[in-house]
Amino acid sequence: MIENFDEVICLAVKKDKTAIDKIIKAYMPLILKYTFVKGKMDEDLREIIIMKIIKNISKFKLDY
Repeated sequence: MIENFDEVICLAVKKDKTAIDKIIKAYMPLILKYTFVKGKMDEDLREIIIMKIIKNISKFKLDY
């Protein structure tokens, strides 16, 4: 997993592209798990999930 996860999240919320990339790479196994439909990977679904992560990560509320 990511070292200094809190720091990476803070940077991602500020739209740091490297931080967002680290988060997507860290969660790629989970993303891939949910993009298999009937035993076949749905590329469009994978892209939708990644785009939603990128779009919504800046909405995270940080309490510190």
